[in-house]
Amino acid sequence: MVIFSENVSGLQTLLDTLYDYTSKWSLSVNIAKTKIVVFRKGGKIHDNEKWYYNNQEIKVVDKFSYFGILLNFNGKYNVLQQKLSEQGRKAVFALRRNVKDIYLNFVTLLSLFDTYINSILCYGCEIWGTHKAPAIERIHLGYCKNIMKVKSSTSNVMVYYELGRLPLLHTRKCRIFKYWFKLLCTTNCILKNCYCFLYDDLQKCPNNKTNWLYFIKNELLSIGLGSYHLIFMGGAISRNKQKSMFIQLPGQSFDK
Repeated sequence: MVIFSENVSGLQTLLDTLYDYTSKWSLSVNIAKTKIVVFRKGGKIHDNEKWYYNNQEIKVVDKFSYFGILLNFNGKYNVLQQKLSEQGRKAVFALRRNVKDIYLNFVTLLSLFDTYINSILCYGCEIWGTHKAPAIERIHLGYCKNIMKVKSSTSNVMVYYELGRLPLLHTRKCRIFKYWFKLLCTTNCILKNCYCFLYDDLQKCPNNKTNWLYFIKNELLSIGLGSYHLIFMGGAISRNKQKSMFIQLPGQSFDK
């Protein structure tokens, strides 16, 4: 469970409400595993930024892992990307160790990467994938150069060209758009409310780069759909319209 509030008193009120609910239904909350992250640009938290649940103080931390997504206090995903790149590097070493005595062609090796490594590197990218994530792309390029038996100083563009690859950023963009299509058609009230909040915020602050929909808007502009972005972002899109948009995005098939 996640609770959000924009101020100290609001969060404390929500915690008190949660306590009343759990007491009524004989439920319990593990305070030891309950943490609070104060999202801010920087600096220390204020002295009054303390919260209690059933008179027990809840620990305030700078980052917290929620379903594998590392949420940092500054709202950036650099730490998460570094963590995923380290996990991906370990997976690459394990893969090489398992196939070192087997002759496999480039197509099979790249397929193995996409199946086992890419799923790690792009975990949860629907949320954070708008960033270039150079640490993650280095794992991809390192693997490609290794199977080609070329130096690490070899031109990245030539490696992509020879193997018919694209940077993983394109894969992430495709996954973000597919997730956006799902949000437009969802019947989940929580997701709908979150999406409407983002949409209203973008209407008020069109240049707010921290807004997830800002990325969607810019990508629509880049593929020549700028005049339609307000229509698309404000309502559901038919599957045929989704497909006509998606074929303009490189990297994946729409039906996957």
